[in-house]
Amino acid sequence: MNKSHPNPPKIAMILMSVILPKRIHQNLVGDLLEEFEQMSEQDSKAANSWFWRQTMETNLIYLSGLLQRPTVLHKLNIIVPVVLFFLASLLISWLSNIDSLEGYSEGMWHRLMEGKVHLALFEPAFWRELQTVGAELIDLGMYFHTPSMVFATLNLTLLYTMDKKLTFSTLKMTLWGYGLMLVPYAWALIHINSQQLTPKQIGPVIAFGLITFFYMILPVSYMVNKKLKNQIKQDLLR
Repeated sequence: MNKSHPNPPKIAMILMSVILPKRIHQNLVGDLLEEFEQMSEQDSKAANSWFWRQTMETNLIYLSGLLQRPTVLHKLNIIVPVVLFFLASLLISWLSNIDSLEGYSEGMWHRLMEGKVHLALFEPAFWRELQTVGAELIDLGMYFHTPSMVFATLNLTLLYTMDKKLTFSTLKMTLWGYGLMLVPYAWALIHINSQQLTPKQIGPVIAFGLITFFYMILPVSYMVNKKLKNQIKQDLLR
């Protein structure tokens, strides 16, 4: 009676087929399957574990190499900030117009009182209300917040000045830019959870952190993209 050939983990196979390009996938998977079959004859569980390790290591090596390419980073630095800008605008609109948390999970009010507004994005009720929330986006008044505007301007001026004096590399511009962008929201979370604030006091702190983040997303993305474009030009001239 012939033994059936052992099958490698299906999800691991799918991950490699999705992430790796065909030219790499065909040769690599053939070698992995051959080694997997030999190991399965001795210990099928060990073979599965080995196959998963090889899958993750290979995918990570390919993705890390891909993310080091300026052209790929340039595209990501457009797509991700636009998505963040859109999500932040929805959260601002939601906070400005929500009347009750009926239909949300039981701990949603507590999470809001901790300043964790971003967790609303994981609530099905939030997306059910998307049509109503989206209709309110045309009310531009909710996006004007003087303290956030002043702080965002100071942060962007600091970033611009440091770049002029120190001539930031692309990596430094990315780290400093996105770091400064996240500081107000991180400060809001820390401040709310370190102080005993009333709900009325928590609201302005949340607004400051979220709206400052909202103001900085696209300018920081623009500044990082300028660095990436210069790097791409330099690479082409080599």
